[in-house]
Amino acid sequence: MADVVKKERKNSRTAKGTGHIRQREDGRWECQITLGQDLGTGKQRRKSIYGKTQSEVRKKLQAIQKEVDEGTYIEPTKMTYGIWLDEWLKNYLSDKSMNTRKGYESCVRVRIKPLLGSARLSALTLPDIQAFINKQQEPIPHLELDPLGGKSIKNLHGVLSKSFKQAIACGYIRINPATGCKLPRWDKPEMLYLDSNQLAAFLQAIRGHKHELLLILAVLTGMREGELVGFTWDSVNFVNGTIYINKQLQLISKDNYKESLPKWNKKRIISPAPAIMQLLREHKVHQEQQAELAGAGWGNKGGYVFTNEIGEHLKIPTVYKNFKRIVEKMAVTLNTSELADTRFHDLRHTYAVTALQAGDSIQAVSENMGHHSTAFTLDTYGHFTPHMREKSANIMDGVFKAATSTL
Repeated sequence: MADVVKKERKNSRTAKGTGHIRQREDGRWECQITLGQDLGTGKQRRKSIYGKTQSEVRKKLQAIQKEVDEGTYIEPTKMTYGIWLDEWLKNYLSDKSMNTRKGYESCVRVRIKPLLGSARLSALTLPDIQAFINKQQEPIPHLELDPLGGKSIKNLHGVLSKSFKQAIACGYIRINPATGCKLPRWDKPEMLYLDSNQLAAFLQAIRGHKHELLLILAVLTGMREGELVGFTWDSVNFVNGTIYINKQLQLISKDNYKESLPKWNKKRIISPAPAIMQLLREHKVHQEQQAELAGAGWGNKGGYVFTNEIGEHLKIPTVYKNFKRIVEKMAVTLNTSELADTRFHDLRHTYAVTALQAGDSIQAVSENMGHHSTAFTLDTYGHFTPHMREKSANIMDGVFKAATSTL
């Protein structure tokens, strides 16, 4: 049991029958409890407990003593949430990509700190966070902020929850005040992908284009845009017919790129169709010819597969603009306006849907795409696999017939 220390004060009087809880000159009741030794100074750590009545102080004392004995007590910190957010962003996001960190920093700077930054970290409660979440659904005039939609609020809540979870790990708070929040409903936007006819038209439309091979890899392997612009020849194994996806290029600011691991840190080896590997062989020969013509002006020091005329790796905005011109032209040709809204990332969706509908397994597609789990792949694309349900039904039909044939 933690030791309770008497605090001597002039003109103070001890509550009858306690010997530990005393009444102060201002009328409040108080006692001190020893929490153990400070590892830094070696001195005893003491905490004062206050209350309007002797009974209130006793209840607080008993609750704290119980937690101290059980080793679960966390001393309330005077740190503000804003100060903690700065520490969290600086020291605890090294496992996140640059784009993710930038997104978190924007949420904190624009939305969270102006409204919650001055509050004590240890004092924030679920009602406080719920009120904050509710407020995001309306205009915030003094901050010149528009209302957020359901998906954006879900992302914002995720930032809050992650910051509190780390604060728990650091021993600053005991519970996550963002847990239990009720978030507004939101419907996932309909997934866009190229159906079989549109895919055939797309492959026809990019024939002869300077980015043809890059776009083929995007739509037939599911490689991400950053993985494609960061794709290097040392990742290609022509003997085994494989590609090792171990990095990506991220756009940090205008013309400023940083090499990093793929999303989820998921390095992977994929085996493209033999026809694609042959196209890569031909592309390599063509690039070597370009380098020979450019001479000393050739700038491909990183060994990038996809470069411009002087050997520099392709820029993400350049690839995207060329892609958009292609699909917008297709939309006019096929008289399908929705094609004009197709994003580069939708080529990745196209690969997944096409592969699954052709009979590839969820596990294989998940590994090829570098998803963090098969469950994520199944949740995202499972409804595109009716053949799997039919296969399952046929298997059980066979089991039933085999079992009943012996009756």
